[in-house]
Amino acid sequence: MFENMALKFAAWVGTIRDEFKLSVDTATDEMVKFIGFKFWLDTETGVMRTKPLSSLTGGEVDQLAHFFLGTSFGVNLGFGEGGFRLTVPVMARLVAEFSDFDFTRLETVERGRLLDRFIECAFKGNLAQLRVPVAIVRFLVGCLSPRAGEAVFDPSFGIGDLLVGASRHAGTLLVGGLEVSILAARLMKLRLAVERFPLMAGDVGEGGLQKCGMDWRGKFDLALSFPAFGRRIGQSEPIPECPSAIADLSEIQAFVRCVHSLRPGGRMAIVVPDVVLESVAFDEFRKGISKDVELVLSYAFDYRVTSFSVPRAPVSVLVLRKRSSTNAPISEVLLSVDTPPDAAVSAFADFRKLHKLW
Repeated sequence: MFENMALKFAAWVGTIRDEFKLSVDTATDEMVKFIGFKFWLDTETGVMRTKPLSSLTGGEVDQLAHFFLGTSFGVNLGFGEGGFRLTVPVMARLVAEFSDFDFTRLETVERGRLLDRFIECAFKGNLAQLRVPVAIVRFLVGCLSPRAGEAVFDPSFGIGDLLVGASRHAGTLLVGGLEVSILAARLMKLRLAVERFPLMAGDVGEGGLQKCGMDWRGKFDLALSFPAFGRRIGQSEPIPECPSAIADLSEIQAFVRCVHSLRPGGRMAIVVPDVVLESVAFDEFRKGISKDVELVLSYAFDYRVTSFSVPRAPVSVLVLRKRSSTNAPISEVLLSVDTPPDAAVSAFADFRKLHKLW
């Protein structure tokens, strides 16, 4: 069922693109908003509910065609006013095309899975740079073991794989983060909303650090990051005592933003290429940042990336805790190389309990 609906979704992206001479991104954006409407027909009260398209009245079809221009749902997702408007005839065709599918029969998690398939099929792999491999999501989330009610941060969340994964693990988290791609940020918000996971008010920065205008420092219990690799992005976050050779690297900027986002005692997990970790400059950076965080786990993950023109460069996962006056210093670091990921997460859970880390 999911595959058929995803293919149908992708086909309609092509229809909208061709009929209105839109880019693929804009056409997909409109289809995502169309799907979002099916979950929020009751925009006046803000109550989440669903409704089969086959039961829509003529007035509701008209409302669906025009809701892109300022309903509470559209504004909350950041679409705002002045966007592209689907015509009533085209929306009626959409309604007819999807009228046999009733979202009311799906559990919340299934809705999230369906939306994930919609996104994958519509973009046909063009979101690869904004995705995180499932195995890495599972590993990072398993290491940090988020708890319900905690606040989680991702300094470059893409379409939200880490934030959604952490929220699914905990049941509910307060979510915040930064993302340069506005379309990706909207997709992430929709993924969270479909599964009823809350955002921290004002704590999703669309357009990156310089444009978001939000105060995110020191507000989060945990941070996760699968950054872009080997890119020089400009030093947007000041890093005292960091060698200039690596200060503007995407990995270093993500590392520092994670550290700065955490409350005292907070925890973070980040993926870093070994070619960066083994550099003299990173060793200097590590010594400087150690006054703020302490390393708990270093795990050699079986995954390869391209970093500094090095193809298939190995990576490591670092798990750290922000220093706090109420926590005793960590006297031991768990190093793991050849252990399978699931076994490593289990061993780290025992290690955390033994040392009363979190």
